[in-house]
Amino acid sequence: MDGSAIRPIVREMSHEQERGRGMRMVARIADRWGAEDH
Repeated sequence: MDGSAIRPIVREMSHEQERGRGMRMVARIADRWGAEDH
């Protein structure tokens, strides 16, 4: 937990970028598991 009250934002990604896929991966896994916001 990072302690921030601000929710993370999943941004559009470019296939040319080498970074920035972490939040998208977490969001997809959470969807598959059926996780909900708290």
